[in-house]
Amino acid sequence: MIRLAKVLTVKLWQIFLLLVVLTGILVGVARMVVPELSAYRNQAVLWAEEALGQPVRISGMRVRWRGFGPQLILQDAALLGTDNSKSALQFAEIRIDFGLLDALLTGVAVPRQITIVGASLHAERRADGSVAIAGLDIAQTDPAKGGAAALVLPWRLSLQDSDLFWDDPLLGTEPLHFQVAKAQFAHDGERHQIDVDLDLPEGAGRVQFSADITGALDDPNSWMARFYVASNHLLLPALLKLHPPEDYLLQRGVADFKLWGHWQTGGIDQLLGQLDLRNLQLSQLQHQGNPPSQSLDVEQLAGRFQWRKQDQGWRFDAADIQFQRTNKPGQKSSLSVVSQGSALQMELDALELADVCAVAAILPLPEGVSDALAGLQPQALIT
Repeated sequence: MIRLAKVLTVKLWQIFLLLVVLTGILVGVARMVVPELSAYRNQAVLWAEEALGQPVRISGMRVRWRGFGPQLILQDAALLGTDNSKSALQFAEIRIDFGLLDALLTGVAVPRQITIVGASLHAERRADGSVAIAGLDIAQTDPAKGGAAALVLPWRLSLQDSDLFWDDPLLGTEPLHFQVAKAQFAHDGERHQIDVDLDLPEGAGRVQFSADITGALDDPNSWMARFYVASNHLLLPALLKLHPPEDYLLQRGVADFKLWGHWQTGGIDQLLGQLDLRNLQLSQLQHQGNPPSQSLDVEQLAGRFQWRKQDQGWRFDAADIQFQRTNKPGQKSSLSVVSQGSALQMELDALELADVCAVAAILPLPEGVSDALAGLQPQALIT
């Protein structure tokens, strides 16, 4: 029995060494052949068109070895519209990675990953909640005149050094410009995975977004999805420059947050998150250009929360709420709000009257009430 085990071990080791030698030979031959592949420009364009689902025009091509397979780099590439003339998307490069082992096993060179570099993408949120993505030079192309075409994604796509213009009618602003630090999309039938890092406008910070969606991308009502959004050191004043509130001025503030969510039957049905606001100063503005009259300074506002949809309503729960207006930490509290039809029920387990008065001071209350609150010096804790 021991002799048989030794013989099998030797044979397996010999087979392994043979495979290593064969792989080395194949890789060496492939490395020598790769530079010659640049002559097959038309075939490379056909590969790109098959992978991206649209006609492609390029000005140049080069080939290099990357990892365990060749990479085709299509330079100054453009995806064309259905009429094969107008450019729907402009890219600095399209990088197509192939797996050598996949090609040897199947006998067909199939793109393993598509990487787009230097893209300008325009995303528009439709009234039904779906998102149409098109690439265009937003300063020169008018979507209403047919200057943009839908982007058909391959099974695995990455973006690098690209720009995203987000147009959402609900925001009531000009299209927002985001810089895409990293974006990866994977598709397998009706399952779609998204992982994106975006640099926000006005230098407000970076947001991470991930989603796992099952269903047709163009039909949000069919989605079953889980998503995650997070940001560290988000500069709130810079963020609110995009859509400033009418009666308030946020002078400073930094936020960290993490948010997990679930989407089903056309809408969000559950949210779970953590929030940490620090060094916050919010002021109420006077009319006719007068300076701020009241301000609220908060050292920290933090806590965990959950929102979930229920029959004929919803429920919101927050725990470990830390509301700290000075260097002295306050007592943590919890909050529950239940909406059922037209009824609203709220429970709060701990409340500092001084904090209530501080918040109420910047609210648009009647003048007599505001003056009365300003003269109070409450120190009580309601539990």
